[in-house]
Amino acid sequence: MPYAKVEGQPKESESGPDVWLDYDTPPKLPSECQPGSPVGLDAVTLKATEADIEARYQTPAEFRSALEAAK
Repeated sequence: MPYAKVEGQPKESESGPDVWLDYDTPPKLPSECQPGSPVGLDAVTLKATEADIEARYQTPAEFRSALEAAK
């Protein structure tokens, strides 16, 4: 859901097995979807959507700090 807010549209598949197949497709970067978005938001989005859960932000505070720094 948060990614859909950044991209401006939901992922094409929203339920069932298609959802899992869709995760093999790399996400579009915010700069591709929302011209004028902060450049740093691309890196934050990529880290937040990493396939490896250990590579993602580990706490909401860490995620928030990265978002604030991306402005």
